[in-house]
Amino acid sequence: MLTVGQSVTDGSVPSSTGTFTYQLTPKTAGAPMPSGSVSGVYTFTVTGTGSADVGITFGTAGIYTYEIRCIAGPGGIYDNRVYTVSVYVESSLATLVVVYAGDGGKAADISFEQSVDTGAGGSGGSSDPGSSGSSGDPSGTNSSAVSGSDPSNAYSGSSNAYDAPGTGDAPINLVVPKTGDYSDLMLWLAMAAVSGCMLLIFLFRCKPRKEE
Repeated sequence: MLTVGQSVTDGSVPSSTGTFTYQLTPKTAGAPMPSGSVSGVYTFTVTGTGSADVGITFGTAGIYTYEIRCIAGPGGIYDNRVYTVSVYVESSLATLVVVYAGDGGKAADISFEQSVDTGAGGSGGSSDPGSSGSSGDPSGTNSSAVSGSDPSNAYSGSSNAYDAPGTGDAPINLVVPKTGDYSDLMLWLAMAAVSGCMLLIFLFRCKPRKEE
């Protein structure tokens, strides 16, 4: 038995609607076919997300190869991948199924990804990341501009993301205090030294002299 899986989405929402038609054709002459085959071709449908089991009865040992593909879907849109299935039938009639994808590599299963457009799935939001901000940045700007490794560039550029609140166009001017400038300190020390000298001279001159 072969199982054909199908997933259907309407926009970004899983859908239970949409009927797609599949076809199983033999690649090995005389390969057994499911009941209901017409002119050596078996056709079946799958609706919505689900699967279909294709039963084949093997009476003789051998290797039988088939192809499975989707041939029709709503609006003529469907998954056009093709799977090649090799069924190894032992003398005991035990079977081993090997599935190959279109590129020749082995596939884990036979699965098709289909889509329909009924309008019920919605747009799922804008696909343009620049059209709106993330939940943590309602302004819609890239907050990484202030979190980079170079803080000197954090407020550069013409973006209004860092405008002063309420102004809309007046940029914030950052005043960075100077460090390592001791000119004012030296001036105060010099003035203190001069003042101290003048105080000592005044006290010395005002001290009463002893009579000889």
